[in-house]
Amino acid sequence: MVVWNAGYVTARLATAKEIREQLQPTAEMPFWTSPITKAEKQQFKQQQNMFLGNTTVALIAGAGIVDGLNPCAFATSIFLIGYLLYLKRRPRQIALIGGSFCLGVFGTYLLFGLGLSVVIDFLGNIPKLKIGLYISFSLVGLLLAVLHFRDAVNYRSSGRAKDMEMGLSAGTHRRIHERIKQLLQVNSWLVLPAAVILGTVVSSLELACTGQVYLPVLAAINSTGLNLQAVRLLVLYNVFFILPLLAVTLLAAGGVGAKP
Repeated sequence: MVVWNAGYVTARLATAKEIREQLQPTAEMPFWTSPITKAEKQQFKQQQNMFLGNTTVALIAGAGIVDGLNPCAFATSIFLIGYLLYLKRRPRQIALIGGSFCLGVFGTYLLFGLGLSVVIDFLGNIPKLKIGLYISFSLVGLLLAVLHFRDAVNYRSSGRAKDMEMGLSAGTHRRIHERIKQLLQVNSWLVLPAAVILGTVVSSLELACTGQVYLPVLAAINSTGLNLQAVRLLVLYNVFFILPLLAVTLLAAGGVGAKP
């Protein structure tokens, strides 16, 4: 690429005529010798912030979707809907109960996120701890990536889910299923607050599993401090986190069944 004050040539060779014309004396000052004005700096900064903001939003939304498809959370939602179908609940009941469950999950994860954000922000304001904090997050993220990769290799070779170690224990799964069965036995309007409580209980039990994605995301969101933008990104993450759960609920309410 050859650039001059009033144009440029790219993807081809500049001709001798073009070069001679640009070498002629001119009273006009070349743009690269002119100082950048404050208005130009401000405009560039706005464009840069807009680009970074859009990129951050896309990454946070993508991370929320990926975390929402986490087997720990997704499988529980499938069990919940399957149990409602087993109880022969009407589509309207499935939609309301499933929506209440998603509300409980959303509220719980949001509160956990806000609490952890306060802790991260507090530790990040201590200069001696800030570097160590983010190095620790990086090492934990790397360790989790290696362990999950090992699980993927083990599952690929054996085809047995029990060979994967990075997940909730069988005992935790049983407790979650027992809570679902207990709280959904209520056959009145009380089933809706019961479903919200169920979402709170289940999401609390699953935090050790889904938190493997949540914690690094919180560290990234709060890298510049706990502010309004960080809270907005936190809400955005949790909205996208429950989208797969809402999708399962809507599909079941729309008539999609479950095979035993």
